[in-house]
Parts: sequence; structure tokens; C-alpha cells
Amino acid sequence: MDDVALTGTVDPRTSEGELRNKIYQEAQSLNIDILPEQLQVQRTPFGVSVWGSYTVPVALPFYQFDLYFHPTSKNKKISM
Repeated sequence: MDDVALTGTVDPRTSEGELRNKIYQEAQSLNIDILPEQLQVQRTPFGVSVWGSYTVPVALPFYQFDLYFHPTSKNKKISM
């Protein structure tokens, strides 16, 4: 997510959808069960923010529970 936020800030021609797809492809390569709809990309005049939410079920011998993840990244433009 950090790389995508940086790429989106440096190259303003990259659309939010393209950035979302990059994150989704990387998540798939890491076997993270997340849908593209669970990923958000926001471009502002000040930079790019990306975030998402997903759940991983954990099954122990006598107990089951879910782990919730909410990764985020933000990159701000440097004005000169």
C-alpha cells in the first residue's frame, strides 16, 4: 500500500481504479482474501490515501475467531 500511495502521488495520471487494481493484485499474490470493493483509494490535491478492511478466520482445536485487519497508507505531496 505504501508503494501504491507513493506511485499515485508521483504520477497523477494513474487513476484511482488503477491504483486499487495494483493493491488487489498484490493482495492476491500474498493469498489475502479481499475483494476490490473492500479497497479504497482517495486522491486529493495534497496526495493519495489508500485503505482497506478484511477478515481472516482462525480455527483452533477448541475455539474459532476472526482477526480483523484495516491496513492504511498515505503519501503527501511536497510543495516547493
